[in-house]
Amino acid sequence: RYIQFRVLFDSQQHSAGVLDFIEFDYDTPLTSGGVLAEIFPPRVPLGEETSFNYFIRPRFASNDPTSFNRIEIAVPSVATRIDTLRVDGQAWVEIAGTDDALDPLLSVNPTRLAPAAGSADSVGQFAQAVAIDPNTNSPTLMIKLPRMAREHFRLDQNIEVIFKSTLFRGSKEFTGEVWNDADDPSVSIPQPAEDGDATPDVATNSVLVVVDDIGSISNAPDITPNPFTPNGDGINDVVTFNFDLFLLLENVNVEVDIHDLSGRRIVQLQSGSTTVGRQGIDWDGRDAAGKLVPPGLYVYRLVIGSDDASSEQVGTVSLAY
Repeated sequence: RYIQFRVLFDSQQHSAGVLDFIEFDYDTPLTSGGVLAEIFPPRVPLGEETSFNYFIRPRFASNDPTSFNRIEIAVPSVATRIDTLRVDGQAWVEIAGTDDALDPLLSVNPTRLAPAAGSADSVGQFAQAVAIDPNTNSPTLMIKLPRMAREHFRLDQNIEVIFKSTLFRGSKEFTGEVWNDADDPSVSIPQPAEDGDATPDVATNSVLVVVDDIGSISNAPDITPNPFTPNGDGINDVVTFNFDLFLLLENVNVEVDIHDLSGRRIVQLQSGSTTVGRQGIDWDGRDAAGKLVPPGLYVYRLVIGSDDASSEQVGTVSLAY
């Protein structure tokens, strides 16, 4: 009956906050008992692709008339992809989405399949996609299923989503929500999942994942191909410096300086302002004047700068014709 708001202002030396307005929406929950979620493992290496098991258990009441067919999970990387999806321990079959830029799953219609010969357990289809929020630039793993209602969870069954992703910051909360795309989106609100015991198989009871070790803001670049051959034949004409950025809360400037063995800088490559995640900078073998440099060994210097931290990596790249 009553709602109380508490607003905390965290001002800095050159900035301050101001509250323009407060808005909130409310709706009848899709599952009156809530949706529980938990993830495993709770600790992972920084910058390494990891396989996660994400469990969701909706708690329908016996008289709930509602249902859902969509699940969304906040993930740290656009490269996130589901390997396996299980409902009540049964692996479901993936179907393709569409090329609809607004919602690649909206026109997809997963269905339930007949049980395999000699089995009483039915399986179904699912579709997946990763979308980027244009306001926050945060990726979301989207899943579409057939209609999921109280009759499918009478024995406290759960949904298990096994996917691979990579953490680039010290922690990530894999928040989730369920909704039904058959409902009018102007009046329907997705129901958020709560931390809890979604499965007895793991004991995390949380969707928070933290990294084991926090060190540099970047790893050593992966240089591909090395050596490279910018002779215009369309094969290995460009070398790419691939690297990961970690722990950054704001954008930073990244540049790669190419030097000859005498120490003279021949070109500076810039990626501009960027943030955490997988990054890449290309070099076509030309100097600052646009001329191809002679074959040989060159020294690169990768510089990543920010107000709070900086990183520098030095190595060699080989150019041949």
